[in-house]
Order: sequence, then C-alpha cells, then structure tokens
Amino acid sequence: DAASAAPPPPGTQSVSAALAASVVRAPSDAALRNALEVKNFVSKEVAFRVPEGWVDDNKRILAALAEQERVASDRYAQRLRDGPKLLSPQEISGSAEVEESEEAQRYKAAAKTSKSVASPFVARFMAPSEDGSAVSVATKPAQDMRLVLFTVKSMADLGEPGDKEVASLFVPPDAKLVAAPTADELSGRLAYRYEFTARGRHVLLTAIARRGDIWVMAATADEARWGDYEDELRATTRSFKVLRTKYG
Repeated sequence: DAASAAPPPPGTQSVSAALAASVVRAPSDAALRNALEVKNFVSKEVAFRVPEGWVDDNKRILAALAEQERVASDRYAQRLRDGPKLLSPQEISGSAEVEESEEAQRYKAAAKTSKSVASPFVARFMAPSEDGSAVSVATKPAQDMRLVLFTVKSMADLGEPGDKEVASLFVPPDAKLVAAPTADELSGRLAYRYEFTARGRHVLLTAIARRGDIWVMAATADEARWGDYEDELRATTRSFKVLRTKYG
C-alpha cells in the first residue's frame, strides 16, 4: 500500500541508526568470564577482588621452583658422573652393599621429587610498578602455628586478636602496629585483621580459620607509596572470602 511504501520522514532513519549504535550490547559469556577473571580471583577455596592492572605472580614463582628442581636433579646427575664416595674393600669385592653418601642421598631425593611443583602461595598478584607491592594468600595448618588439642574451626579457638600470643603468629616482632587488631565477620567466618609497618613495608593482614587451617591474606606496599595503593588494597582485603565446601 502507498502508506507503507512512503519514505520515512526526513531525519528519522538517521536518528534510528544513531539510537541503535548507542545501545550497549550485553557481553557474551566468554567476554564476561574474561572480565571477571581479570578483576577477581576465584578458586574452590578462596575468592577476592584483584587490584586493577595487577599481574599474577604465581607463574613466575612456579617457573623459579621448577628451575630449582631442575638444578637439584642436574646436581644429582653430576654426582653420579663424578663417581660415588671412596669404597671400602668389602664394597669393592661385592661382599657388602655400597652405601651412598648422605650428599648423594639428598640429591637422589631431590631428583625423585614430583615434577609438578607447587607454589607456597594459593594466589599472589604484584603491582605493575614492580616496586614489590603485592597481594598474597597462603594457608598453613593451625597446629604448625600454635599447639592446640582440637581442630581449629574459628579464629576464636586461638584466642582474642589482641592477645599477645595470637598477634605474634601474624605480626613480626620488629613490626609497629598502625591500628589495634580487630575482628569481624566475612561470609560467616570470623576474620582477624592486623595493620602494621615493618622493614619499610605497610601491611594489611587478614586471617581466617577453616577446618584446622589458617588462611592468610597479606596486602603489602612500600611505605613511601602507601598512599597510592591504600584504597585498592583496603578494598581487596575487605573482599577476601574463604569459601565453604561440603566439609565446612
């Protein structure tokens, strides 16, 4: 019909095109996942916000550990090439087994180490400025930190955050507290927080207990640059969560 065939009023088409161009389209699942991976660290155990632009340092750590393992293996191989310790007459005659020297045993043990090396950190991110500022997460059995006769399920099982013995588990003896230790809840778990300076570093430390392990996040920056990183690091420590599993 003539009405439908009529051209649109002047300017209408260009306005429609401009509106279409201005629409913000929802990102694809893949794009959304990539964006989240950049801004957040999420594993089966912990989750936290990563400061914008900071880089994953665990890759470098794993490469260094793999190199250490390779060197240990090479040293053992060199030891074998250089020959064993001086043999006794009984060992030479075959009437007694050859006993490896302690050094050879150590190298052999190192060479047998699994090739899948593990970082001491659950996660570690470094500032792009390469000034040593970092966010690290590590875990350790509570029994290795303080003798307790039961499974530590909450930080309260260790004592109050301000108790000298408890604070000494997380704050170096030469550190200066910036604020009094505090306790608050993060996703249903009690978190102990310590803020201190030590050896030219400003540190925000958060400790959370779960099933006998203590999970610690340390957000650190050079004291001289603390003002540059404070907001980002405080936001990251507030976001730290130790996730629940079917075991607790």
